[in-house]
Amino acid sequence: MTSSTELVTILTTWVSIALLLIITLKLWPSVRLDNFRQSMFALRDEMFDFAANGNISFNDPAYVLLRKSMNGFIRYAPNLTFFRMNLTLFYWNVFSKLPETKWSESWNDAMTRIADENVRRQMQMFHQRSMQLVAKRLVLGSPILIGLLTCYAIQYGVFNITEAVGRSLAKFIDPKILEEEAARVAA
Repeated sequence: MTSSTELVTILTTWVSIALLLIITLKLWPSVRLDNFRQSMFALRDEMFDFAANGNISFNDPAYVLLRKSMNGFIRYAPNLTFFRMNLTLFYWNVFSKLPETKWSESWNDAMTRIADENVRRQMQMFHQRSMQLVAKRLVLGSPILIGLLTCYAIQYGVFNITEAVGRSLAKFIDPKILEEEAARVAA
């Protein structure tokens, strides 16, 4: 017969495991989602302030495109997981329905129309930072990608997390396709 101490130990172990599962499977993903959205909102607000200071027009195609992209990523955030992206890529490859990259072409065209080099550079930085947020959301939400990221960082000597995330993500998912999906969702 087991002693009461053993029963208490078993009970506390199972309660601890249950709490750990709840935190890991329910609460942590919700916190990550809220953090991503808040970071993207803050970046979008920073870009708004940049335009409000007279650096770029609110009607400029580059501003409009990037704002729509950010709004799409905010809305599309629950789908920005490694598992869902793999399902989407699988569907596209099986049914040959890879989306066109109209957004990227429009973005590049809009960037060439910006006369001021400093404004162009700042808009590129806003775009780069939004894509870094997306990359971090995808990669750091997947234990598989975290493992691959660690191997990649060790193999290539990349110890800057942002650089490693960007490089490793580009090996799996074309960022142009992510931008296209965000633009589709924002429309």
